[in-house]
Amino acid sequence: MEKVAALKAKYAPYTDPDHPFLQVAEYYRDGAIIERDQPIPVWGHANKGVKVTVMLGDVTQSAVANDRQQWSVSFPALKASTKPDRKSTRLNSSHRT
Repeated sequence: MEKVAALKAKYAPYTDPDHPFLQVAEYYRDGAIIERDQPIPVWGHANKGVKVTVMLGDVTQSAVANDRQQWSVSFPALKASTKPDRKSTRLNSSHRT
């Protein structure tokens, strides 16, 4: 019983809806360089059934985390340039707090 309780506690942050989690792939941290002229995939993990909304510049995409707690969205390709283009990025989820 103790081992089962310990395992349940260990994985509770990932399976218990009262312990929300939202994670974005490390590639998209501050200052990330995105390959131009290619669609931009953004993915991560969240509690099953949670709606995740990602905004990149003026484009907003949403997805719902699947049974494996994965979500992904894709943004249109950005024009290639020799100058940096700092796009505003936002990430929200529908998890109950």
